[in-house]
Amino acid sequence: MANYKLTYGDRWSYSEGTLANIWKEDKARGAHSTRRLYVVLFENTSVRGFIEVANGYFGVYFLDELNREYLGYQFTEQTPGRIFLTLITRREFGSSGNQADRVIRTKFLPDGKMFIGTYHNNGGEDTEVESSADVSGNWETYPEFGQYEEILRKDR
Repeated sequence: MANYKLTYGDRWSYSEGTLANIWKEDKARGAHSTRRLYVVLFENTSVRGFIEVANGYFGVYFLDELNREYLGYQFTEQTPGRIFLTLITRREFGSSGNQADRVIRTKFLPDGKMFIGTYHNNGGEDTEVESSADVSGNWETYPEFGQYEEILRKDR
């Protein structure tokens, strides 16, 4: 994959901030072809994060300089060979360290319904709103092994 170094493993270690049990590429390729769980660490000079892949699910998590998840995408296979972006999670961190001060979750349905929830960990008022949107840009082709460029796009 252009511009990214990829490392494979069986899970993300939140306590260590890295992959646990690093795998060789062939083992991860086998997991992809049989739709078993594997994790991909992606990194370049400006972006770092990981992808959880399992049985039609792709969870993409971008990390900040302190290894905190500040942006996450969840895709699920809705039709054979096509995945749909069902959830975007944005976390805003302030003075509280590793706990986000505010979390914004946007859930999408293929019919265009959209639910936006804003949650505060610092005493602010939580809100949930239902709306609708053009979700045609939420569809992606099911990624081939090692070809994750489309699901790594941040401009969603």
